[in-house]
This record gives sequence, C-alpha cells and structure tokens, in this order.
Amino acid sequence: MVIADTPSRRDVFHLSFTGSKNVIRYLSDQNKDNDQRRLKLWRIWLDQNPQLGEIYMALHRPDNEWAPELIPLFSPETQEHIDRLNEKPQTSLF
Repeated sequence: MVIADTPSRRDVFHLSFTGSKNVIRYLSDQNKDNDQRRLKLWRIWLDQNPQLGEIYMALHRPDNEWAPELIPLFSPETQEHIDRLNEKPQTSLF
C-alpha cells in the first residue's frame, strides 16, 4: 500500500495500512519548519505503531535535487548510516 502525505491536500490524508509492506510518499512544500513538524509527527506515529511491518519512506520535494536534505529531518540515524556508507566507495552493485 502507498500512502501519500501532501501539505496542500490534508483532506485526503489517511492512516489506514492494509499490508505488512507499506510506502509513505512524503511530499514537501519546501518550508523547513513545516517539514520538521510533519516529519516529527511521522516518526512519533511510526514509533508508536511497530506492528505495521516494513515501512519505506519516499521523500519528495518540488525540486528533487534538494530532497536529500529531508533525510536528517526525518531520521538523524538514517543520515548517520548514509554518511558511514559514503566513507567507503561502492565498487559493485551486488
């Protein structure tokens, strides 16, 4: 199941997960304060609902060139992991 969280269409936002693998498609409005608040709410909600199974976050901005800036707002731990991975160059896809 894919759930989209858009800042301009909160009327269609829902939190009904039907499977054990879910994707949350987060759309930014490029307002850092708004992104921090919304992503913090997602972290809290996901932490309180571990029974949901596997959750994948797709973070989008109108200008996706800057989408990686959303990662530390959602999960500092994820950013630390990415930084560690970048220390060793990838030499193979597998």
